[in-house]
This record gives sequence, structure tokens and C-alpha cells, in this order.
Amino acid sequence: MQILSGQGKAPAKAPDARPEIIVLREPGATWGNYLQHQKASNHSLHNLYNLQRDLLTVAATVLGKQDPVLRSMANQMELAKVKADRPATKQEEAAAKALKKNLIELIAARTQQQDGLPAKEAHRFAAVAFRDAQVKQL
Repeated sequence: MQILSGQGKAPAKAPDARPEIIVLREPGATWGNYLQHQKASNHSLHNLYNLQRDLLTVAATVLGKQDPVLRSMANQMELAKVKADRPATKQEEAAAKALKKNLIELIAARTQQQDGLPAKEAHRFAAVAFRDAQVKQL
């Protein structure tokens, strides 16, 4: 990569741009508490557990014969539920969203192996079947 002079200019700095300085003034305040409140979402942890359990149940239904591995994972979600509810963190929400994507990919891979479909068709079929099973479960 070559850097040539005269090719461009750096963007002008905004006159009002200043880094935000946060001062913890409350007695006993810690950065951990401050950051925890920043990362909290409006979804509860119990709701995320229920969503993940439902996603596993739907995937087991799509794969037919009530797939024992996914069914046992759904049961483990129920057993692993924490007693105290709290707001879910952004990382926990991202994990719940990633679970749905991973389950669709699992269904697509199994469909591709069993039926010999091309990868794109298997993924399309898996997404539609997953969505239909989700609607039926509701």
C-alpha cells in the first residue's frame, strides 16, 4: 500500500467533540455496577431462557421423531433456569439470536446429508421449515 501526499485530507475535527468523562459520585459506586446498568436490556433473563428452550423444541420438531439430543437440551434449559430474574445483558441476547441461526444451520446440514440437497436449497428449506414449526408451536 502506498501513501501519496496530496491525495486527500484528514477530516476536520468537530469543534464540540470531547470524550465523555464519567465521575462516580455516589458512595459505594463501582465501575462494575455502572457498566452492568449500561449493558442491561429490557428483556428478562427468564424470557431469554424460555425463548431458547422454545427454539430448541422447534428445531427438534423440524428434525422429526422429536430429536433426543435437542429435546434433552431443551429440558436442560428448564433445569438450568436461574431462580432470581434480572435484566439480560446484550451478550446474552446475542447468544439467544445466535442459537436460532445455529439451529437453522444444523437443520440445513442434516437435510443436506439425508436428502442430498445443495447447500443453498437445504438452507432455504431449513429456514422455512423452522419458521413454520415456530408458528405451529405458538
